[in-house]
Amino acid sequence: MIIGYARTSTFEQTNGLEAQIAELKSAGCNKIFSEQVSAQSAERPQLEKALDYIREDDADVLVVTKLDRFARSLETAIGLEKRIQAKGASLKILSMGIDTATPTGRLMFNVLGSVAQFDGTYAWVSATKVNETVRDFNNREHPCGYIRNMGPLIIANGQAQYYRAPLDQSLNEGTVGSQGELSMRLVATPARNASWNLPEYITTGRIEGNGTVHARRMDTHCSYDLIWQKNPSVPAGNTQFDGTYAAVSMTQVNEVNGGSGTNPIGQCGNRKPSSLIVTNGQARLPVFEGTVGSRGELAMRAAPSGYERIIKGTIDSNGTARARESTYDRVWQR
Repeated sequence: MIIGYARTSTFEQTNGLEAQIAELKSAGCNKIFSEQVSAQSAERPQLEKALDYIREDDADVLVVTKLDRFARSLETAIGLEKRIQAKGASLKILSMGIDTATPTGRLMFNVLGSVAQFDGTYAWVSATKVNETVRDFNNREHPCGYIRNMGPLIIANGQAQYYRAPLDQSLNEGTVGSQGELSMRLVATPARNASWNLPEYITTGRIEGNGTVHARRMDTHCSYDLIWQKNPSVPAGNTQFDGTYAAVSMTQVNEVNGGSGTNPIGQCGNRKPSSLIVTNGQARLPVFEGTVGSRGELAMRAAPSGYERIIKGTIDSNGTARARESTYDRVWQR
């Protein structure tokens, strides 16, 4: 029997659910289970019913339209596929052309599984200049051996990204191969330099078995040897709170003695609240960066002008983030 499973995250996505069901019917599904629940939810009753409906050793097929409708992380998908395989059934992912009943489909799914082992956050260790240049793009001259800052390397589901520096917005993105091959390029520059034509900055390297990443970043003017080390304290694939949180409010809650330009309590003054971006357990604002814990604990920091600024708060299950930054209470909504 061909069994279909469809899922959307919220009850507002009715059209998306109907489209999945129509696609599953076109794929020949005899029985379709559907639900509107987050992929991160511990309980997905209709998925469990679909898995229970599979008959032992009867060559049944479970069909989904996309991998993220089935599971948000590769680790979860691999575990579910093992349950399907244990019943003598197979999994078909329409958008990827994967059918684990075929040798090619089994191979493709195994490749996905091999990529998942590299998921995690890799803390920056060093970035050392390895060749001479006349001047860099900011007209600065650095000798060989000069060490600069780099942001953490974040890997999830075969995709990799890092920022050139912890408080910079120069984003580099790319892919991770099944053997840990890393291939990335610059895809975004800071807003203050929005008029730039993106230079061809390339980062290539490899992730070793001990969680160490060795890579070479080749800029227009010079090259750097980069090293990151996997951080076991940040859960791999922690995507429950991923998303962009629009600023709702930023309200001053107390006075600062001797501060310049202090706003009255209850006001924000000329400060413009910014969106909060969360990706794989990492949180970012234009001047802050930090982490999000498994229960939504938000901790960010920045240290401009020689003094430290801290943001601490929580993200709740409704997608609302509340935090205190020095003299301000801040609220965001996903």
